[in-house]
Amino acid sequence: NYHTWEINGSEGSIAWNFEDMNYLECWKDGEGCQQGFRKILATHPDTPGWQAWWPDGHLIGYGECFVNEFNEMLTAIAEDRQPVPSFRDGLKCQAVLDAVARSAETKQW
Repeated sequence: NYHTWEINGSEGSIAWNFEDMNYLECWKDGEGCQQGFRKILATHPDTPGWQAWWPDGHLIGYGECFVNEFNEMLTAIAEDRQPVPSFRDGLKCQAVLDAVARSAETKQW
């Protein structure tokens, strides 16, 4: 059950672990002598949407992810804007997942 994701780019990387949901791990190119990933508390009171939750550092769980999604959707409706992520974002993500599945089936990039 080691559910994680990591995104690597030309200027750094970011990683998240489902078993340690309160933190993001971040690495940025050009940070001088600092080496490796920095662990960033993502449940800090300044984190958008976190105002309604408990003190920083307390464990969040699977259900809270849905609360955050509903908070974003209702806030977007109140502010007359598209929620993030949007349906279009989800469609783009699904296209990537479909491409990954095709690649795995055909064993080709």
